[in-house]
Amino acid sequence: MIRTILFTVLLFVSQLAFGQEVTVSNGFGYGQQSFYLLSDDNTTSIDNESWDIAFTAIGLQDAGIHINESANFSMGSTGAELEVYEAPTTNWEDAIDETMLTDRLYNDDKSWTYGGAFNQGRNPMDPFDFGWGKYDFMTNMVNGGKIFAVKLRNGSWKKIQFQGIIITTYNFRYADLDGSNEVTQSINKTDYENGTMAFFSFATGEVIAAPQDKWDLLFTRYATSVTQMGMTLNYVVTGVLSRNGVEIAEAKDIDPATVDFTTYQDSLSADIDVIGFDWKSFQGMWMLDENRAYFVKDMDETIWKINFTSFEGSGTGNSVFNKGQLASTKGTIDAINQFAISPNPAQSQTQIVFDWNTKPTVLNGQLFNVQGQLLRNYNIQTNNGLNAFTLNNLPTASGIYILKISDNNQSLVSKLVIE
Repeated sequence: MIRTILFTVLLFVSQLAFGQEVTVSNGFGYGQQSFYLLSDDNTTSIDNESWDIAFTAIGLQDAGIHINESANFSMGSTGAELEVYEAPTTNWEDAIDETMLTDRLYNDDKSWTYGGAFNQGRNPMDPFDFGWGKYDFMTNMVNGGKIFAVKLRNGSWKKIQFQGIIITTYNFRYADLDGSNEVTQSINKTDYENGTMAFFSFATGEVIAAPQDKWDLLFTRYATSVTQMGMTLNYVVTGVLSRNGVEIAEAKDIDPATVDFTTYQDSLSADIDVIGFDWKSFQGMWMLDENRAYFVKDMDETIWKINFTSFEGSGTGNSVFNKGQLASTKGTIDAINQFAISPNPAQSQTQIVFDWNTKPTVLNGQLFNVQGQLLRNYNIQTNNGLNAFTLNNLPTASGIYILKISDNNQSLVSKLVIE
């Protein structure tokens, strides 16, 4: 029987100095949005204007609806943006006068579930209020009523009403502001849940899935509040947002090569804009904060440390960063049914005891300190059944160490305390 061993060891098993340099691009003029996966650097990019509205497809309890705030950058200025406003009527039959639309709505860039532009105006104390609609306990549906007006990049307008969610299906309708050219549409979350979002385009009338099922970070353009010369305005920036379920901690005024995750592990946040845009600034040329790093806990509960080393601006849209894997909070070797270190705490030596359920092999054992330095290597011969292997010549300095055991495809990580 395959069993899983779960370790909650949030400590270094590798050092950023030995990390990998990665480049993710938003393309010329920041014309693309790029979805990036930390574990294998898989990156998929889509054109900024390939969609208009994003519907979350995370589970049964979400109803986030976001406007696409990305906009290309050319000749020193931002291109045409999508704009969304709440209409001054809840009667679908009413024509909407665009000159009466004054309060533009923005995504809040904190949450996919509640943070979309169409989610604004919700009661933050009510988890069943999604802004555009509210969950009804009598019908087990989210019922919508508000009407919104959307100004497209070509200057034309559409009105849209999200009528509700029935179980997992969004139902909405849209038309010209005078009610002509009405279209009804449905989106079933279960068709898009792997990528967490479904994207809708007014231009094509089509719905597409997030471009890759697995992603951790979205390199994109988005609107956020920026204070300049004493004034706070919503301004389109180039930055990084994280996927729902990914947690990130920011470390400032540190040496990225030596900063210790254990100092920041209690600061992990699910806010999607922790990395954001302010790791760089424009001072005649792009300058980076060299004393900043980010710890990212991905969907597989692996901890990564990244720090940005270059940003090339709109000419290429390239963001360059160092990436190092610190630890996996999950350790799995299918052939091991039980595992223990004894004694732990240890002194000059200890034993690992485990049950091996397949043909004999040699496992690789590595002992690290909390700075990520490799201190010892062990070749661990296995036999079918119960195994006991002695770890000799342990470090003399007392403290916390990390033992990583690997076969060709899998690994597990455990904490070893030396007195």
